[in-house]
Amino acid sequence: MSGFCLRHNRDKQLCPFFILAFVLSMTFVACQYREDQLKDKMDRQSGEVAALQQRVDSFSREFAAKEEAIDDLLESVKQERADTQVTIQDMRTEIQGLRGDIEELGHKLEVLKLDVQKIRADFQNNSLSRLEQGRSGADDVEFYNRTLKIILEEKDYTLGITKFQEFIRKYPQSTLADNAAYWIGEGYYAQGKFGEAILEFQRIMDDYPNSDKVCAALLKQALCFENLGQRDKAKVFFEETGARCQGKPEGRQAAQRLAELKKK
Repeated sequence: MSGFCLRHNRDKQLCPFFILAFVLSMTFVACQYREDQLKDKMDRQSGEVAALQQRVDSFSREFAAKEEAIDDLLESVKQERADTQVTIQDMRTEIQGLRGDIEELGHKLEVLKLDVQKIRADFQNNSLSRLEQGRSGADDVEFYNRTLKIILEEKDYTLGITKFQEFIRKYPQSTLADNAAYWIGEGYYAQGKFGEAILEFQRIMDDYPNSDKVCAALLKQALCFENLGQRDKAKVFFEETGARCQGKPEGRQAAQRLAELKKK
């Protein structure tokens, strides 16, 4: 009996230790399980972060490639526009040069026609007085041609203006007097003296109203006013040129320029 009691008391004393050991072991197991779960979760999240980083890097590379492609495209468009503008400007310059050449050839053709007319007139009339008149006509044509060469080829506008003024004083009845007056205006225009040019071109309308230079003089007056910055007056003269010179190159050019001015 006494031996049973001793074992019972010893077991009773050891029982709390067993309970504590059990609790500690369970706590350790639970902590180890929780730690494994957290580690697995961290591994999964690390994998997701790595995957997301790869996608971000891929998108970044794709965006950079597209951005570079857009920049290249914009640069190409800018270059094409610049090339187009240069081409248009070159064409305009070439057209202006061709117009000048055509105008020069037209005036030379007029002079040749006058020479032919004078020669024919000389042969049709055998009288001495007519021959003398023919010699006089030949003189004014020669004078005119020399002076026109000074304007067109030598580009000495000051001397050309002086010579054509002398021509008008010396040959006031010449059939080339209106042409001489016109080229005085052209000389001033080439020098940028647009006010003087306007007055000289007006002389064509006042002194030679039936001259074939009227349309050219009207157009040049309009261009002079435009160069002076007086657009309203330029429009009036462009309109008058278009109305008076329908079907002629000056009329078509005036109508085109008037349309351009109205757009501005």
